[in-house]
Amino acid sequence: MDYVFDSIINNNNSQYFIYEGRDAVRKYIVLTIPKQDTPVKTLESIKTYGNQILLDFKKPVGKGITKEKIAEIMHYLDEKFNFSKKVFANRKSMFILLNYSHREHNSECLVMNYGTEIIQHFFLYSMKSDSKDTPAPEAVFFHELGHALHARYTGNIKFVPEEIILF
Repeated sequence: MDYVFDSIINNNNSQYFIYEGRDAVRKYIVLTIPKQDTPVKTLESIKTYGNQILLDFKKPVGKGITKEKIAEIMHYLDEKFNFSKKVFANRKSMFILLNYSHREHNSECLVMNYGTEIIQHFFLYSMKSDSKDTPAPEAVFFHELGHALHARYTGNIKFVPEEIILF
């Protein structure tokens, strides 16, 4: 249902959406909240989920990538390689920019596999550190795009092709 409303609101022909602010937080929750079970089990899992969010996230520490930078990078990749149409072929991907730092990750790529349909969504956080060896948000973004490319090529993100390992 989200895609229907997003297409109307965003009225964009690209293979992805970029969300920030409250919209990003809402998308994150919709994509990560535990699945429904019995009422008691569902309430317990939501409580655990909420506590995990409070544990994992904190105010931004390092830099985060901007909506404009993502649009610029994606425009280049689409013009040069037709990247979005190839990698996000099944359904539009979401770039979800969260203005928080995660205690473990600078970003995450959520890969959902529904038979032959692969959908990738990206959670892009502010860097968890601001030390001199912290990667640039753009480098982290390219890393996540690599996961999406890998998932499109292999059908999942867990399998690493032998030729890549040998290489």
